[in-house]
Amino acid sequence: MDFADWPQLTGALTAHMTNVRRVFNELIGDDESETQEESLSEQWRELWQDALQEDDTTPVLAHLSEDDRKQVLTLIADFRKELDKRTIGPRGRQVLDHLMPHLLSDVCAREDAAVTLSRITALLVGIVTRTTYLELLSEFPAALKHLISLCAASPMIASQLARYPLLLDELLDPNTLYQPTATDAYRDELRQYLLRVPEDDEEQQLEALRQFKQAQLLRIAAADIAGTLPVMKVSDHLTWLAEAMIDAVVQQAWVQMVARYGKPNHLNDREGRGFAVVGYGKLGGWELGYSSDLDLIFLHDCPMDAMTDGEREIDGRQFYLRLAQRIMHLFSTRTSSGILYEVDARLRPSGAAGMLVTSAEAFADYQKNEAWTWEHQALVRARVVYGDPQLTAHFDAVRREIMTLPRGR
Repeated sequence: MDFADWPQLTGALTAHMTNVRRVFNELIGDDESETQEESLSEQWRELWQDALQEDDTTPVLAHLSEDDRKQVLTLIADFRKELDKRTIGPRGRQVLDHLMPHLLSDVCAREDAAVTLSRITALLVGIVTRTTYLELLSEFPAALKHLISLCAASPMIASQLARYPLLLDELLDPNTLYQPTATDAYRDELRQYLLRVPEDDEEQQLEALRQFKQAQLLRIAAADIAGTLPVMKVSDHLTWLAEAMIDAVVQQAWVQMVARYGKPNHLNDREGRGFAVVGYGKLGGWELGYSSDLDLIFLHDCPMDAMTDGEREIDGRQFYLRLAQRIMHLFSTRTSSGILYEVDARLRPSGAAGMLVTSAEAFADYQKNEAWTWEHQALVRARVVYGDPQLTAHFDAVRREIMTLPRGR
């Protein structure tokens, strides 16, 4: 065989046998590695079942500092104590016992295991009695991995998921989770979403608006964390989302007011609603953050003598005041999914002492003759975020005039 001696033959034979063994393992499997994995899985089960002593956890938690190891064990023990306070059926216990070893394995592989586990156990405490959510995480490993990575990266996301577990459904499809809606499509998507809800069911409409917003916020945040959405675009998406919400809320409030009082009769010979919403501050400047409130003022162009044309006839300007009040109510009503947005309307003429909705003429007069310098400065980032073309053009003209006034040095 052309080998000079036995050691040379033995070396060549060993190399060939190693290659054959590697190919065999790839095709059939390595019993030894499978045994090691089974042993490791059993350790995670024992860790969850509180059957491991602290010294026994070293192999699975060896990469963590001593303080982190103790914190992880404390978190697991505290979580199990919380479970004892809740009524969990046999199916829920079974799913939880299947889920937790996998979750601990993935979380504890991280350097920030203690922080991540603290955020996730806070979420799990809220859903342990709702087996459907536990099954989602247990049966879809990809969803569990998304949950872990997002909670590790953002305490805000962890908090939102804990408060609104319905959002866990968003973890199932990474194609939508990490790809937020196109900036010009938020209104259309929201309209389609609201079609699922009866138009005359106000409670369900309010809930649907909030659920849509929370789902979209999660997608924007996930894309932000994953780096698929540039930082400068995050505020753009948050602003487009807010504008879609404003559009839907005004639409809902308008339908309710018209059903009650009819339309102001000055609208009979023109298009539009004679109403505008002006965004100030971060909304007006395309700088919204995840928890920003909305600085809004409301304008109308209703003449003094206008009346509504419904059976319950009221003054036209009173109609717009009640419309603005209704809009504020729809934004601030708390449902199981929280409020829609905090709205601050104190930038209106005369601040909190002024009328909630102002006529376009009165707004122009106030800006020219009574407004403080800081109110003129606030106009720099103000723009119409909802309104018919006539009012929008009027506001833009007033703003431009104020911005170009000569100023003293």
